Amino acid sequence: MTTILPKLGQFGISETDQILANDRSSHSSTAPVPPKPPKPPLLRLDSPEPHRRIRQYVIELLKHNLLTQQVAELIRDRTVKKIVRRIEEDLAILMHRDPAAGDDPLEVWETYLSLRAVANYRIANALYTYKIGNLNLRAVARRISETTKVETGIEIHPGATIGRELVIDHGVGTVIGETTVIGDKCYLLQCIILGSTGIADNISGRRHPQLGDNVRVGGFVRVFGSIHIGDNVEISPWASIVEDIPANSRVVVKTINQVIKS
Repeated sequence: MTTILPKLGQFGISETDQILANDRSSHSSTAPVPPKPPKPPLLRLDSPEPHRRIRQYVIELLKHNLLTQQVAELIRDRTVKKIVRRIEEDLAILMHRDPAAGDDPLEVWETYLSLRAVANYRIANALYTYKIGNLNLRAVARRISETTKVETGIEIHPGATIGRELVIDHGVGTVIGETTVIGDKCYLLQCIILGSTGIADNISGRRHPQLGDNVRVGGFVRVFGSIHIGDNVEISPWASIVEDIPANSRVVVKTINQVIKS
């Protein structure tokens, strides 16, 4: 299997990320919150170099996994151009919304593995949904997705439907299932599960959550089943959600009991 990302170290959840309590109980509630759509970022980057680097990365990844004539067809029918544009938007919104990213797009592109996971999803999703002639690229899309999971600690099924300007910040342990739908301008942190309600033998068809636009999801959140999270919803860390959440709401975890035993 082709390795598609540089090996920059081992990735996993450190001991400091683990809950100290053996006994933890919580419940969630929703409270109205005014919508806070982010200001649109400046998608026009200062120099052509970020565009060149991103385009080169996309084409090289495709060359590692496809025949030359297949790559040429993806360039010819503007699929590559669309992928690059989406990745540029993801890069720009990350720099706009995460102050830790700084102001150097090349540095962010070369060092943020969470961004690389999103970029690889954009590539894999384009291949997974490609419908020209008899060309079936789903196996290639799955291979890219599985390798990305190993390299970044973030698993995004190539069949998931994700809108524009997605940010995954930190991201390790985040899983996005096959039939998940995510709207535009969403912001996800680490260890988020957008999954189905069952463990095995799930029914086919829609079984994962649908998130609206500008949804912000804190770390260690679990959202299960074919439910709808409305636009402009904020979900605080550790929430577990199995029912619809109306737009312009905030989901708050009310109680967490932390016990330290000597």
